[in-house]
Amino acid sequence: MSGQVIFIDDESAIRQAVQQWLELSGFRVRTCASAREALGLIDRDFPGVLISDVRMPDLDGLGLLERLVHIPGPVLMIVMAVMCKYAKVIPGRMETGAKSCYKLISTSLIWPTMIGLGMLYVPLESVVSVFSVAYVAVCASVVLSMAIVSFLLARFLNMYSVEASIVTVCHSGLGGTGDVAILSACDRMGLMPFAQISTRIGGASTVILATMLLAAFS
Repeated sequence: MSGQVIFIDDESAIRQAVQQWLELSGFRVRTCASAREALGLIDRDFPGVLISDVRMPDLDGLGLLERLVHIPGPVLMIVMAVMCKYAKVIPGRMETGAKSCYKLISTSLIWPTMIGLGMLYVPLESVVSVFSVAYVAVCASVVLSMAIVSFLLARFLNMYSVEASIVTVCHSGLGGTGDVAILSACDRMGLMPFAQISTRIGGASTVILATMLLAAFS
């Protein structure tokens, strides 16, 4: 008898079919109709494999993974997308479609997108409540330090100093919204892929490392 498998899917027909197939292959199978049901069966010493559907009501597959590894779902999605890209498993038509969509948005819809996302996601009341001369001075010093250091280091890395400095400053923005604002103000929207890699992958790596350190020392 092989190892234990927990299979999660909200459709009973799929659960039954997969359970039968895995049991015929020699596995011990436990099926669950929801991610929350599976959470009650899994602990840190679970000696098996978890297979889950992604789109499910209440708690989806990414939410379940976030509960298990304690890393935010959006971060996991970014990491998975990078892995798929690196492994070259994304169809060429999908990549071409994504590039065409990006080109349309970056040339025709950039300002409405920036204003809409900014009004939706920027917590204006929180910004106003902490706004002060000291707050502005701290923010300015951080941004200037990032810009100057990246400008100077770019020469040693065979990069364009101005562009490297702009991409690095995108770290100080509010994710994608901040990238759009900074790059459009600099007339460097062509740097968006690099800014996204810098912001998303750098941010994801920071969150994952911090989560691991907290789990190890808490």
